[in-house]
Amino acid sequence: MASLRCGPRRARRMRPLRDEERTIHFPRSEADGPGHRSTGHNRCGIRLCAVGADSTVSAAIIHDKRERICECCGITPIGRNSRRYCSRQCAVAGGIGPRPRPVEDRFWQKVHRIGSLECWRWRGAHVPDGYGSFLLSSNGAGSARFVKVHRLAWILAYGVIPEGMHVCHRCDVRDCVNPRHLFLGTNSDNVADRVAKGRSARLRGARNPRAKLTPEAVAEIRANPGVTSEFALRFGVARVQIQRARRGDTW
Repeated sequence: MASLRCGPRRARRMRPLRDEERTIHFPRSEADGPGHRSTGHNRCGIRLCAVGADSTVSAAIIHDKRERICECCGITPIGRNSRRYCSRQCAVAGGIGPRPRPVEDRFWQKVHRIGSLECWRWRGAHVPDGYGSFLLSSNGAGSARFVKVHRLAWILAYGVIPEGMHVCHRCDVRDCVNPRHLFLGTNSDNVADRVAKGRSARLRGARNPRAKLTPEAVAEIRANPGVTSEFALRFGVARVQIQRARRGDTW
């Protein structure tokens, strides 16, 4: 029985190419005349450096460092990898991969519609201020375009939004996309609607959910008009908040 070899295998040593092998496998460029020993290119884009026969190195292969360009847009470089296109959009335009779904189909798929007069709530992504967000387009290279869902709902239902106009909610539900609950207005109209619905009033005193002071603390602050820094450290607020509470600006 043959014995099994253990341990790492020994690396094979590459012998230098003979002159006839170098001539067959590495032909000179047609621009090089007979006897010319300058650098040439072969058909596969590999640059060769001709060396002397007495050298220990028979041939040096240096890959071409030219960057390839996207075959669709012809603008974006894609490096020296095997890719042909810079993004998914260019690949689809070039006939590779599935066609993207229409924006309208992708949008309404994430909307919970329960009735024509009810709020249609957005079930997709939201931004921190409570409005829904929708990915309108992406080039696959880290650049994406997002749009507020109530604005896109207006565009899909009624058309282009005039420049400088806001899309306002009648229902005051920020992620509602029911076109019946939306209307166009200027910035002044938006502010007037907010004031008329009582959503712009300042919450003073204990009605403010973020208040750190209490009515008892404010009474003590007003009873000691010459002390400010000590109260600020004691209640964990800035000195200006102590002064505003003493003047009656916030309490």
